[in-house]
Amino acid sequence: MSERFNHGGDVEGMADGLGVRTEDILDFSANINPYGPPDGWLEIATQALRQVAHYPDPHARDLVAAIAGRHGLDRAGVVVANGASEALDAVMRAFSKKGPGRAAVVPVPCYSDYARAAAKAGCEVRPFALRADNRFAPDMDAILAAAPKGGCVVLGRPNNPTGIDPGVDSVAAAAAKRPDLDFLVDESFLDFIPGAASAADAGLENIVVAKSLTKFYSIPALRVGFAAAAPEIAARVRTELPCWPVNAVAMRVAGHALRDAAFAASSIERIGRERERFAALLRDLPGLDVFPGTANFLLLRLRPPAAGDAHRLARTLLHRHRIAIRTYFPEEHLDAAFFRVAVRRPEDDDRLVAALREANAGSGEDRLR
Repeated sequence: MSERFNHGGDVEGMADGLGVRTEDILDFSANINPYGPPDGWLEIATQALRQVAHYPDPHARDLVAAIAGRHGLDRAGVVVANGASEALDAVMRAFSKKGPGRAAVVPVPCYSDYARAAAKAGCEVRPFALRADNRFAPDMDAILAAAPKGGCVVLGRPNNPTGIDPGVDSVAAAAAKRPDLDFLVDESFLDFIPGAASAADAGLENIVVAKSLTKFYSIPALRVGFAAAAPEIAARVRTELPCWPVNAVAMRVAGHALRDAAFAASSIERIGRERERFAALLRDLPGLDVFPGTANFLLLRLRPPAAGDAHRLARTLLHRHRIAIRTYFPEEHLDAAFFRVAVRRPEDDDRLVAALREANAGSGEDRLR
């Protein structure tokens, strides 16, 4: 099998380990909109490639305009980056330069890059454990109590892998209550929630939003994201990035996608409907807990007394069915009973449910119960 990679979506590694083609893997381990990219993306990419002999726009003017227009932001406060991970890194470096020894409070479980970005920036990482018996709902008062003066708090809206959104009002109230803290809010999956307002709309200078454009618009290979902040803070974040952080193809395709309102509306409606159907099918499987989610993925747990664990189940699904799921390790603050699955098209979701049902009916370590 491939070397360990603490993210989903390593289909190249999985296919190589199995000796199959990447297209033979049905990937539930990465949370990508199954209905994208938007129509016309290939023509846009081809047009951009015709300019391959020229440098891309160093200021990404068209992409910044598309982001600002789609999300109602001040262009001066938009900082484009090579994916949300690069945006997170740049923001954390900007935060760390406010003073040495800053502490970053990170509610866990969460996206592993939060702690990685904070540690790389020289911040002391302070995990704050969310409780499974409370469905991992964040207690903002308790999180604030754990945050030392002058530190920062990193939040996901909605959180990955739990799917829980603390809500814009809760985040804004916390930031207003503690102006000494910086808040880095990752909204990479917020577009999947109908009508959800961004924390950037709160108008508070101690909130910086990071966002991926690759999940919702289904362009992860192009690597494009952004940060949104007050203009003077955005200027500091911008200095932490290299020149030309986004290539010309990514800029053009992302700008095209952001302007496709019909694609966005259709994706939200179809994925929301399928998530509820998929979750209901999963709940009907014995031995499986399904945590409520608001995005395009679901967190699941093998219910005790399970004979095996999710890592064994993942191997069974991959080897027998060519289906990939996302499992977790102790440093990711979830035990081996947990796994996460993307919400895909109905026919794909039905295939996973059938494979899980087969595992449940079998004997040995891979049974759900």
